[in-house]
Amino acid sequence: MAKYPALLVLSAALAAQGPSERQLLLNPIALPKPAPVAEPGLRQGFKDPPAEYRSMPLWVWNDLHDWPRLREMLGQYKAAGMGGAFVHPRPGLMTEYLSPEWFRLWKLSLEEGKRLGLLVNIYDENSYPSGFSGGHVPANYPDTAAQYVQAEEIPVSAMYQRRGVSVAFFAVEKDAGGQVTGMRRVGPGESIPQGWALMAFRLRRASGNPWTGEFPYVDLTNPRTTPAFLETTYEKYKQHVGLEFGKAIKWAFTDEPLIATAGAYDSARLALPMSYNTLTEFQKRNGYDLADHLPSLYWDVGDFRKVRFDYWQTLHDLWKENFMRPMFEWCDRNNLQFTGHWMEHEWPYPWITPADANLYAFEHVPGIDMLEGAKLRLEGKDPHLLFTIKQVASVSHQLERRAFCEAYGVAGWDSTFEHYKRFGDWLMVHGINFMNQHLSFATIRGARKRDHPQSFSDVSAWWPYYRTHGDHLGRVSYLSSLSLPKNRLLLLQQTTSGFLLARRGGPTPELERMRANNAELNQFLADHQVDFDLGDEYMIEWFGDAGSRKFTIGKASYDLLVIPPDMNNFRKQTLPVLEKYLAGGGEILALSPPAAYVDGRPSEQVKQLRQKYAAQWHEARNLSGLLAEVRKRLKPRIVFDSELPPGIGFSDRMFSNGDRWLMLV
Repeated sequence: MAKYPALLVLSAALAAQGPSERQLLLNPIALPKPAPVAEPGLRQGFKDPPAEYRSMPLWVWNDLHDWPRLREMLGQYKAAGMGGAFVHPRPGLMTEYLSPEWFRLWKLSLEEGKRLGLLVNIYDENSYPSGFSGGHVPANYPDTAAQYVQAEEIPVSAMYQRRGVSVAFFAVEKDAGGQVTGMRRVGPGESIPQGWALMAFRLRRASGNPWTGEFPYVDLTNPRTTPAFLETTYEKYKQHVGLEFGKAIKWAFTDEPLIATAGAYDSARLALPMSYNTLTEFQKRNGYDLADHLPSLYWDVGDFRKVRFDYWQTLHDLWKENFMRPMFEWCDRNNLQFTGHWMEHEWPYPWITPADANLYAFEHVPGIDMLEGAKLRLEGKDPHLLFTIKQVASVSHQLERRAFCEAYGVAGWDSTFEHYKRFGDWLMVHGINFMNQHLSFATIRGARKRDHPQSFSDVSAWWPYYRTHGDHLGRVSYLSSLSLPKNRLLLLQQTTSGFLLARRGGPTPELERMRANNAELNQFLADHQVDFDLGDEYMIEWFGDAGSRKFTIGKASYDLLVIPPDMNNFRKQTLPVLEKYLAGGGEILALSPPAAYVDGRPSEQVKQLRQKYAAQWHEARNLSGLLAEVRKRLKPRIVFDSELPPGIGFSDRMFSNGDRWLMLV
């Protein structure tokens, strides 16, 4: 344990102390208790939704700002049927970020918002990705810079040349196609077998780039980073406008935090996130030295499934403990609701957001971004992005929270109301009920006009006519936010099976196939109006239970469990809940054979469960067979005279008084 420099290591154990996820996340302090639904009030609210249910754009501050222009824009938001905005610093900004002038304008905006009945909310970074506080964090705390390990083939004579901090050297054997097939760790003076190559694994520090103000992006798994971020950003807002937290300021938006390698938007060849802290925590949590197995993260050599599972789970846990949890706890203590989204949504690739779905639980309003929408425009559906929506909507259902989406951006200056209506309805029918327009520019002078257009502001000719759509988004979001889905089918997520396939040293066609199969399954269920949620294994660990033929996650219960294709691994924490469900009479429909691995180790446990409960464990050969088995057990919520065309979304939600409302898009 002492082999890595102690001064560079802080244990994440401090972050792990305190209440369990279940205790912390099921009933957050900052989330108001839902009011009982009464029909007269519901009708009035639908006619004129309160501000908190209306859409709120990213209000781009990208100039040397003066108050008259900002005041004018707030008035336009009110006229457009919006409920407020998130103040979003962005390239072109000349008013110094977090300066006295910044907060003077912010306070004026807040007071004008209160006068107009609008909510003015925090965006927590100078542009994005969140976590580096516009450079203040790495400037004040250089040891928070992101770090990574890089594999490179070197001549034997270069073993002693210092190019970064060398973690390990390996002799590797390659086949005729250049793929690594064997490995052996070597040290100084050791000979290399004839025909083998020498690979060096070296730790490197992210460098600065223009996007992050020539500072490096930060390591969000480092226990020092988030306290520094909170100190330099959130505490500043608390000092200046904290008395309005939970009142005129309800949300803090985090944008695209990630586990980085070379930088926020830089990538280094054959690089993976790693630091001395990662190596120490890995050994502490898993009982062996990751440095002895580094090639297993890159190529299918050694006990690669075990090593990859342990590595990605360790990164997931460090990110959760050292960024997600402290961010959520700070906001919850200060009556501020945490929302926003992580960098991209590239499931099942774990490179920058390993096992991200369960981390939505650490947001008061779980969020995603869904930009462009080109595939939806051209084909009428987008199966992978549908899966992304279902991920966040499922966690929101399981914890009885709203679901947030940053939407519309990068649609182009030629995008139209037709696209905004179609795209917004598609998001909302599948579970989104907090709409955030990307973007609303104060100015498009110069290069600003090329910054991911379009703009929901008066730089767009159609802006004076936006009110109808603004009211529409507010009304649907209002109904959806006051109701809950009663989805009966739980589709497990094969996220950790992806961990086992995630090799960094070459192509990963298995991951691409898993992604395609999963997207096809989600689209198929939606196309046939099957009501379903997704079941993340970490959510099952924290909130899962079973009994009376029901499988429960948090506040949601399900009548039927489906195992998707490619689910070849289970977390060990899932299996007791799975067995309890089967022991209580629950049924499983499986599109995969019993998983051969548990926590990346070969295991017969899932196969034994199937044998023990053979009468309740049914295998479906294909999607049509799955649908037939589902229909035998779950009566359709809605029936049509003829089958609907693909791409029609269906939502069935219930109010607390027992009334239902349906939405078809």
